[in-house]
Amino acid sequence: MTLDARVMKLLLLVSLQAARGFAEENPPESWPNFSGSELPEPPRQYARWRPPTTTLSSNLISSVSFLFQLGMSDPRGCEYRDYEAVVGSVWGYTNRVKAHGWILPRKKGEKQAFAVSWAGTIYPVLSVGEKADLKKDVRALIDADEPFRRQAATNQTNHFLYSRWDGIDREGTSISETNMTELKVVLLLRLGEAKLAQEYWNAWREPGIMNEGKEEANDPFRTLAFAWTRALFDRAICAHLRGDDNLALADCRRLAMVWPKLETEADRRGYEHARSYEQSRYQQKLPQFSFLEPTTDLLADEKRRVEAGPHRTVLQIGKDKFPDKPGRIRALIADLEEVNARQWDQPGGVALNWDPIVQAIVAEGEDAVEPLLDCLEKDERLTRSVEFGRDFLPDRRLIRVRWAAEAALNEILRVRFETKADYRRYWQKYRGEPMVERWYRVLLDDEAGRSQWLETAENILGRTDGTNTFLWGNAPRPSATNHYVLAGESLHAKTSPSVSELLIKRALLIAPTNYRSSEDCWTFRDAARMGLMLAEWDPESAAPGLAKIVQRCPALTTYPEREAWAFGCADAPEQFARLSVSMAELGDMSGLDLYANWIRDQKFKDLEGSLSDVLSPLGRFPNHPSIKEVSAKLFQTNNGDWVTGDYYSSLATRLVLNESYRALVLRALKDKTPTGTIVLKNGGRFEYESINKHGYESGILTPDSFAPKIGATVTYRVCDDVGHRLTRIEGLPRLELYWPEQKRDETLDVMIKFLTKNGANLKLTPATWMGPGYEE
Repeated sequence: MTLDARVMKLLLLVSLQAARGFAEENPPESWPNFSGSELPEPPRQYARWRPPTTTLSSNLISSVSFLFQLGMSDPRGCEYRDYEAVVGSVWGYTNRVKAHGWILPRKKGEKQAFAVSWAGTIYPVLSVGEKADLKKDVRALIDADEPFRRQAATNQTNHFLYSRWDGIDREGTSISETNMTELKVVLLLRLGEAKLAQEYWNAWREPGIMNEGKEEANDPFRTLAFAWTRALFDRAICAHLRGDDNLALADCRRLAMVWPKLETEADRRGYEHARSYEQSRYQQKLPQFSFLEPTTDLLADEKRRVEAGPHRTVLQIGKDKFPDKPGRIRALIADLEEVNARQWDQPGGVALNWDPIVQAIVAEGEDAVEPLLDCLEKDERLTRSVEFGRDFLPDRRLIRVRWAAEAALNEILRVRFETKADYRRYWQKYRGEPMVERWYRVLLDDEAGRSQWLETAENILGRTDGTNTFLWGNAPRPSATNHYVLAGESLHAKTSPSVSELLIKRALLIAPTNYRSSEDCWTFRDAARMGLMLAEWDPESAAPGLAKIVQRCPALTTYPEREAWAFGCADAPEQFARLSVSMAELGDMSGLDLYANWIRDQKFKDLEGSLSDVLSPLGRFPNHPSIKEVSAKLFQTNNGDWVTGDYYSSLATRLVLNESYRALVLRALKDKTPTGTIVLKNGGRFEYESINKHGYESGILTPDSFAPKIGATVTYRVCDDVGHRLTRIEGLPRLELYWPEQKRDETLDVMIKFLTKNGANLKLTPATWMGPGYEE
């Protein structure tokens, strides 16, 4: 495992546990796949339907009629019963769920049972249970929803929390009889349940629909068509992820057939088209059902898979069965279609380099580069991975095999390029050379450009323990206790030019001399990062170079596009602070003086997004004259935001060593203003909710004898919150927010006395390493 894979894999496990939302996880092979070539039609799918008499709108009735003509599964002629089915998730989890639906009559000799679900889709079922009561289910659902409707009526200012969701439902939610979903009215009307359908629709509409436009308010066609096609699309994606190819193919065929007709009908009804924000088709009209665009590629891929039959990978068969290395590499590249890396957060991404198949190819080393380049350039297959912005929005991005090949190339070569041609050119230029020598040659190459120079510097300053290698910034600095060494350590022997000379040369080529747009601010960030790497690589001679870089900071420059500060230049104060600290550690205090002159005019609201990083010089060198002077100006006793703002993040840094900041801390430790609540849940989990401005937090603590009863709510104050977060000062007692107020007050008195007496000689416990430049 290379680069930052171990760190990111831990993050993946944590984030997926939070995001999955399933009661249990099961390996895909424990679930039977659909073995048929197509899903059956319900017995009365195309039988005549006469709409029941209701006061519902004609647009709703015509929408119902159109959807069933198009193929939405018809429950008539089927028995309403309990059943079990397999459902999936875009997070990659598969589960067995129970639901109520309409069981299709079985044909003679037919073993597989099928059900019409509440999503208007046909499901292969694992088992059929007892008869269910349709009216009882719908009545119970309407009654259970009544508190929500009542809340919506009394909380009309918070439309986000108290309206119907117009996004995608999880597969298990969409088929359940226990969730208020728009499609239930369609099925009830089809069954002739006029009174129940009308009551349900009125209840569903009552709170209002999030993001509903005038068109949807007058005509629910697109709302209902969206819900049906999203359910089909989501199931096709989930089936594809778990390898249920026949089911995915059946859904894709259905979607390919209905999509054009839905577009035509939506246009006929007068719906406007959204416009694209993608650069490649900016402001072009999007299809009404644009989320279905991946269906075309998925349909082609599933046809190919079904025709080819089951695929067993090298890892399933055993690598020892492939002793011929070229043949094994070819087989592993063929296996890339089975890559099933999962998204690790939202927003987030899919780390393809974590997948075992990709890792197996990486383990083959540079012998795999040529076959991977061919794959990158020519392969059109899909993997079993999907990417998305949010799971509750319908858009999905199917990940291609060639992107998995690119991930393997990135790991093997430790490079990243924008185009396929760049990978090919790089390999043609440097193949056969040792990797460390390549790094030096890239730094030496005047034509390589900013991205390659920075990437190469990060490789050279990477950390390796002999087994794993991490890019600079993804592991702590090498030391006698952590057993890391620099990946490019041997390059210290290079002269004429040395790596140090090349690093400063490239940093100054990158750093702008004037600022015309936010892009220039990003280039300063890269120059600053290269300067920080130089300080680590060659601390004896780095200071003059850092002084030249820091002079080009946009914080010290007047430039016309001031709004760029809010975008590209937002990172500049952090880099300014880090460069100033690094210079001071090397013995050059001029950076601190420049920083102090700049920070004196800054306001908390301008810096709160990265307060701990931006203020780090004030805690690292609190007694330097210019720092001491500006600290007294900033941290005036009437400005407690520096302590209690930004989620109190600065309380865990060296800023507590700054006398002026510490005065604010002492003042905050006496502030009895209520600021939040904390409640103990089962399993030792505490949930915090601010009653002012700091949002919501949660965490798992080990309750002590002062813990409240489960479910009891305790209000805490500003002083409690500040005391609770002062965790790094040696000798300071701990304070828990859930303690009784008297116990908290006693502890606060001890804290105030301790800080007052020992302020000039405080010692901090070591900080947990948090990333590049973080030395607090």
